[in-house]
Amino acid sequence: MKVLHTLVFHPLFLILLFGAIASAMLPGCGGSVDTARAVASPFSVEDETLFDSGVEFLEDPSHLSGRWREAWERELSGRVERADLIFVGGVESSREGQDGKGRPFLDLTAEVDRTLKGKHGRSLALRARERDPGFSGLVRAGDRLYSSPFVVFVKWNDEGDGSVRARFHLAYASAFVINAVREEVDSK
Repeated sequence: MKVLHTLVFHPLFLILLFGAIASAMLPGCGGSVDTARAVASPFSVEDETLFDSGVEFLEDPSHLSGRWREAWERELSGRVERADLIFVGGVESSREGQDGKGRPFLDLTAEVDRTLKGKHGRSLALRARERDPGFSGLVRAGDRLYSSPFVVFVKWNDEGDGSVRARFHLAYASAFVINAVREEVDSK
């Protein structure tokens, strides 16, 4: 009995015990699975085009005609159908850098104001890589990224190294675009 009493009241045992209890009570700690980043379907060749790390500043796509309008509607429908998360928000911060192999990237932090599909917290980290089709346009957008609200389309992608990356596309959040997205979400 004395051995058990000594073990239970040993300072190291108490620290480990309280640490285990505290970590079990914190959200996102322990062995929990981040269901918000669950990969719903494999990333396809079509997804590479739809979630291109690109940005578009087209305020009123209703002015498009012919094949341009058809392409915009087809891409919007594809993004809504394939996205795991769609929200309206803004870019809060950005940081350019290079990975361990010297390849450029652009990190964005997007504020989630209104979720249109899926679930997520109040902000989301996005990384555009140089090899992403929309990377150069995103980098050229510069300060326009901070002054515009966006509809953000996100598809989770298993990167093959155990990590899940948010692949994305930003579209200017005009009333027309938001309504078009809502109609597509409701029709699915």
